[in-house]
Amino acid sequence: MDKDIKKRLNEIIHLHNLWLEQKPGGKRADLSNVDLRNVKLVYVNLSGANLHECNLSGANLTKANLSNCNMQGAIVKKACLDHANLRCANIIDAVFDGSNMRGVDLRNVAARTVSIKKANLTYANASLSNMENGDLDYSNISKADFTGANLTRVDFKGTKMKKTKLLGAVMIGAVNYEDKLDEEQRMQLL
Repeated sequence: MDKDIKKRLNEIIHLHNLWLEQKPGGKRADLSNVDLRNVKLVYVNLSGANLHECNLSGANLTKANLSNCNMQGAIVKKACLDHANLRCANIIDAVFDGSNMRGVDLRNVAARTVSIKKANLTYANASLSNMENGDLDYSNISKADFTGANLTRVDFKGTKMKKTKLLGAVMIGAVNYEDKLDEEQRMQLL
């Protein structure tokens, strides 16, 4: 992590929270292209922040509020996003490979061409998300909710899908999932 940013990170977050509250001196956090590997941001509120192409690999973002963030092209490998809020975030072209995303809120995310390989998404809520051309190879999405999600051309190779909700999901061109579905899931896709 950039030493200057590390020293100023608490101040950046404080100013961002003032910005969120529309208080004087507030400033939206712009951490685009910043190396934040292994940073601890548990419970932090960075809603609406610019994290474009930020490197958050190995970061602890447990219960962080990253809703409405621009995370396009971000690298978030082997990070902990346990119960984090990414609702309405832009995660197009981002990489979340190997991350713990248990219970993460991915509702309404723009996630085209996102890579979420070998990740834990159990109990995640990705309803109404757009994951077109995404990659979920070898991830665990059991008990996750993909109701109304756009999963066009998503690859589910080796993905665990037990009790995953797929009601109204668009699966056009999706691959490696049909043999994993139980009867209830098949009915949801009719």
